[in-house]
Amino acid sequence: MKVKGLSFLPTRLQIIYEFGEERWNDFFEMFKASNPYFNQVILATTEIPMEEYISFLDAMLKEFYNGDEKTYWRLGKLSAKFTLSEKGPFHAFVRSKRKPRDFISKILHRLWNMNYTGGTAKNEVEGNIM
Repeated sequence: MKVKGLSFLPTRLQIIYEFGEERWNDFFEMFKASNPYFNQVILATTEIPMEEYISFLDAMLKEFYNGDEKTYWRLGKLSAKFTLSEKGPFHAFVRSKRKPRDFISKILHRLWNMNYTGGTAKNEVEGNIM
């Protein structure tokens, strides 16, 4: 399974926002030295092997957030907020003002497929619980 660059780019932007572009560049240059996959330009459509992406996440978390795994939740929330916002690439999915049940059952699996090359997302809704 591979992760599309669409998952990498918001993380990069958030780190630049929080820590500055110079610190990001310093980190990423050092990271690329031991992870040559990232010597290429990462676009939204770039398919990053899962092992490489996890190596990036581990190094990023250690370098910028003292290894605090709760950061993944915060970064995920910020990424969702951006991608579903008016200027985000997935705004069309929320623009139609679907009911939450319809969004979960009809759209969520499509978001998975836009971010990953394998696997599936299965969602079940019972009352107000997904």
